[in-house]
Amino acid sequence: MQAVSILTLLVAQQHPVRPSLIVGNMAPPLVIDKWIQGKEISQYERGKVYVIETWATWCGPCLAAMPHLNKMSATYGSRGVVVIGLTGADDYGNTEKSIRDVVKAKKLSYSIALDHPTDKAYMGVFKGETTKSFVEKAGVQTIPVTFVVDKNGKLAFIGHPMESVSVVKKILEERFDLSLARAAYLRRVDAQPDLDRYVSSVASGEHIKANDLGRKLVKESFRDDAHSLLVIAVAIQTTKKPVGRNLSLSLEAARRAAELTHWGDPGYISCVAMAYYQLGKPRDAIRYVKQAIAMAEGGQRDALKRDLAKYQGHNG
Repeated sequence: MQAVSILTLLVAQQHPVRPSLIVGNMAPPLVIDKWIQGKEISQYERGKVYVIETWATWCGPCLAAMPHLNKMSATYGSRGVVVIGLTGADDYGNTEKSIRDVVKAKKLSYSIALDHPTDKAYMGVFKGETTKSFVEKAGVQTIPVTFVVDKNGKLAFIGHPMESVSVVKKILEERFDLSLARAAYLRRVDAQPDLDRYVSSVASGEHIKANDLGRKLVKESFRDDAHSLLVIAVAIQTTKKPVGRNLSLSLEAARRAAELTHWGDPGYISCVAMAYYQLGKPRDAIRYVKQAIAMAEGGQRDALKRDLAKYQGHNG
């Protein structure tokens, strides 16, 4: 699959249907065609925590998250945490061979599951019965995405892999409040129409009209939602009608998103770099894009190098 810019992918998102799978629900079953490595799991074992991350070999951010998942498995595996990398064959080069190659090259230590195939692809890309049960029903439109299943088989978290570790720690320490997590997740779901409205307003150049709503979304509704914050930053950065756009809000949203993901995702860091560049601060842009390049791979790394060249061209 051609490397798709995270900026392009995110800004194109719309959420017309309320998700049927949310935090607090019982986790869908794992319907796996083949376990590439790790112990075969047919059902969730009470008392264990499951971290299920969906990924593909062509997804740069997925590859960047793998060291984090390796570390999580090594750190918490002895305490009943089972990390599963869920993937499946698609029409864009994600094959059993390419999957095995990545597992070997990245020295993955956690379980890798090959999803049971389906004829129809979610969003025209993602095939697999388990993927549909998790990703499609949760209304998720980008990967990687992680689902944390608590000791009782209920979904405790849906979001970026880098954000999941704090949830896992709280569950293990008996400090996690599922009812509060569900309520917070529902608030974000309820605010989704406002986010879609904001993105549409920015795209059409209605920046003054959008400003108050954007500030509310960044400071309140989605302050702890890295993905949605990135959507806001990207909308500002990619609008084809930029006159009057709120570049300071773009930077605030991008930096908060990067902080929530512990500065571990090159796509998020590159968004911070772009925000600085558009604010006329190429030196800061260069510093952050170099940080992103250091952890990126494949097509994403190539794209970031092109960004670096552009920033350097305006730093004289």
